[in-house]
Amino acid sequence: RGPFQPIDTNVPGIQICEHMPMLAKVMDKCIPLRSLYGSPNGSHDSFICYTGHSFVN
Repeated sequence: RGPFQPIDTNVPGIQICEHMPMLAKVMDKCIPLRSLYGSPNGSHDSFICYTGHSFVN
């Protein structure tokens, strides 16, 4: 689908981008999020997702 190839992780059936080989080795200790849901009004949900901080005006 894109320019980068998938690589196998230490969890059967899960592959990630070839640029994350160290993450592939510890994937059994991670939780992959395949989707996110935001609030109906979209109040800066993407900002919180990317930074981990609440949006301050």
